[in-house]
Amino acid sequence: MAHQLEPFPFDEFLSPHPPRLAELLIRAAAIYSMAQDRAVYQAIAVRDEWIVAVSQDPHGLDGLISADTQVLDAPGCDHSAGFRRHP
Repeated sequence: MAHQLEPFPFDEFLSPHPPRLAELLIRAAAIYSMAQDRAVYQAIAVRDEWIVAVSQDPHGLDGLISADTQVLDAPGCDHSAGFRRHP
């Protein structure tokens, strides 16, 4: 399941605009959220120095990859992203 984060909110049922493509996509064994729920993800997308989406599926954000996206596959690594989901 992918979660879209600020500053580029996207909900396929509410927005007619597709999400922006990522400049960087990281796939890791675990990406730890610092949000209150302490969710753990396996993929994170970055654009303009902002986290724009996260997914618990390591390939859940593949739709945000373009020819210009740097993809970092690090299946043996853990990462603390230090982000919070805005209400």
